[in-house]
Amino acid sequence: MATSIVDDTSMSEALLLLLLLLCLLLITTWCLTNTSHIPGPFFWAGLGPILSYSRFIWSGIGTACNY
Repeated sequence: MATSIVDDTSMSEALLLLLLLLCLLLITTWCLTNTSHIPGPFFWAGLGPILSYSRFIWSGIGTACNY
């Protein structure tokens, strides 16, 4: 003899509403953060560190540290 304040149908409707609001929030956030803050093509994003590391290796540690 279980007494319930909320029946199963209103509980499932509330859950469905919460899931719908969560999906809407996630889609809105994804659309706002879709733009990149790195200038230029995305495949050149790691080119700067690679060139810097290559110059460090090429010139040697003494020249790179101004010894």
